[in-house]
Amino acid sequence: MRDFSEAEVALLETFADQATVALENGRLYGELRAALEELEASQRQIIATERLRALGELAGGVAHNFNNALAIILGRVELLLARAKSPSVRRQLQVIEQTAKDTARTVKRIEEFARMRQARPFQAMDLNRLVDEMVELTRPRWKEEAKVSGISYEVVTEKGSLPPVAGDPSELREVLTNLMFNALDAMPRGGRVTFRTGTDGEHAYCVVTDTGVGMTEEVRQRVFDPFFTTKGERGSGLGLSIVYGIIARHGGKIDAESQVGEGTTFTIRFPIGGDIPEVPREVSPPVPQRRGKILVIDDEPELLEILGELLTAQGHAVTACSDGQSGLSRFKEGPFDLVITDLGMPGLSGWEVVKQVKRRSPKTPVALLTGWGDQIALEEARAKGADFLMTKPFTPEDIQAVIAQALASKN
Repeated sequence: MRDFSEAEVALLETFADQATVALENGRLYGELRAALEELEASQRQIIATERLRALGELAGGVAHNFNNALAIILGRVELLLARAKSPSVRRQLQVIEQTAKDTARTVKRIEEFARMRQARPFQAMDLNRLVDEMVELTRPRWKEEAKVSGISYEVVTEKGSLPPVAGDPSELREVLTNLMFNALDAMPRGGRVTFRTGTDGEHAYCVVTDTGVGMTEEVRQRVFDPFFTTKGERGSGLGLSIVYGIIARHGGKIDAESQVGEGTTFTIRFPIGGDIPEVPREVSPPVPQRRGKILVIDDEPELLEILGELLTAQGHAVTACSDGQSGLSRFKEGPFDLVITDLGMPGLSGWEVVKQVKRRSPKTPVALLTGWGDQIALEEARAKGADFLMTKPFTPEDIQAVIAQALASKN
């Protein structure tokens, strides 16, 4: 209602300048804080990745030795079961067999959490369908078993419209199941678990939220560390490490947010777009109508003897050699229907044996035997000349399947 004096205008301009500076500083501080948080998150992810890589290298040698030992144990048990007549003896042998197989699965899990395993061929997946399948698969745990214990859980799914994503359905079901069980463990008195899916720009996401006890910041930062667990004797500390490894193999990311007493939220993001390869259909190999002449090369005397006995029991003519050089010398003496060679041998390695065999007789099938688990993919083995890949420990059925395909290809 009046004119402002020059002094008043100057004062207002001074306030405006200060407000501008304060607003700009606030914006810059916000950007700096966001950049710092992003840097800290990247550092944690790099540390976790490097820790798993180092553990993977250590676990590789351990897994190789275990697989070799388990192959010998299972092979001997199979031979004894074929000869044992007493029901009591058979039961005892079956206990040994089952224990060895359980140990083999444990080794597989170590390989999985350390991300040593080669990724299987990806295919188009419906993330919403995987969530539904997981809910049904885990229903006995969160409904029937909980009801018997007097606990009530509510499982809610909020599914958005999603495009297909590329991945391995069995592995991602394992991820979702693991997150479900972790949520249930965090709610010992019952509660609600929510699975919410949707898209976020270039990613499809699945958010898993529980109303459990939550985590401290220290626990949250270590939640994906191998062998770290807050469950005491009930937990191995491998579950979320395996989840982390699987998500990383799929090119995705997983984050955890939590407050003590307010529950936990895990957010998984998968890239969308791009071509999704079709999975080739597996064709059952024909059953061979004849027995074969087989050359077996392995530097483990026990394993070499077991393979010889198993193949001889199946009616094949077996030539056994304890190293690559002697194996190649025997190969030159006469035609063989199949060559089975170990990968890790002193002197000539399995790769060199494959190379020399194929150079002399390109049509002779070669099976590569390895205790390095799934670190070697079948595609890699074939690129280097091998026709088949057998991982230790193996079963008589595994050997029969390889021989069936090898002899069928020679017919």
